[in-house]
Amino acid sequence: MFTRLIGACNIIIMPAISVIFFVRLSAVYSRDKWVIIFFGSCCIAILGIFIFDTATGLSQSLGDDQFACFSVKNINVWGYIATAAYDTLVYIAISWRLASFGMSDHWKSRVKAFITGIGLRGLSKILLQSGQAYYL
Repeated sequence: MFTRLIGACNIIIMPAISVIFFVRLSAVYSRDKWVIIFFGSCCIAILGIFIFDTATGLSQSLGDDQFACFSVKNINVWGYIATAAYDTLVYIAISWRLASFGMSDHWKSRVKAFITGIGLRGLSKILLQSGQAYYL
């Protein structure tokens, strides 16, 4: 029962985190359909990985006896690795796009805006700093 509960929560929570980051990315890259298509495909792939992992875990837990929760099993971590890689790529893409909204077009000022938010105005600075806080 506990394995089924973890599997059900796992299939909802982890892909939902990726979808939240995708929504943020689609707001920043609203006019660039290729970026939206790429990251949307990655988000769907993450959902597929978690559906596969959950289905595999639930099928293994159906035939176990009552002491199965005390046995140690290998955990498939590919979904977590894919989520971490996806979130990192989305974070970098959003931050770089927001840094490009700065006052200067020089690459050093973009890197400075990317890290600190200095040189950005209002909403861009808030989005950058809240994204950094969410990611960290």
